[in-house]
Amino acid sequence: MDCTTIDDDRKRYAPGLKDSSDKELTLYFYDDSDQAALIAAAAAHETVMIKHQWTNGKIASYSLKLLGYQIVSGTADGFMQLKITGKQESDVTWSTATTVSG
Repeated sequence: MDCTTIDDDRKRYAPGLKDSSDKELTLYFYDDSDQAALIAAAAAHETVMIKHQWTNGKIASYSLKLLGYQIVSGTADGFMQLKITGKQESDVTWSTATTVSG
């Protein structure tokens, strides 16, 4: 947050609110019940918790205000895609997946 006064010779800043990041999630469109619920939430502009897990076991979790969706066809591999747009509402919480031995 800018807190520069007239007497200052350079800009001064104080901690302020963070800007939300724009997000676009692109998924394969399977037209199943889980994706139907996500599409309904996007159409209603709901806030949801998102969790991504990468192949190296890293997990990112954050709150996302959904702003809409689009179903896109015609990819080179023949699959339809679902694109969800939103604004990130929380900081990302990072963790690592643990495996359960049997």
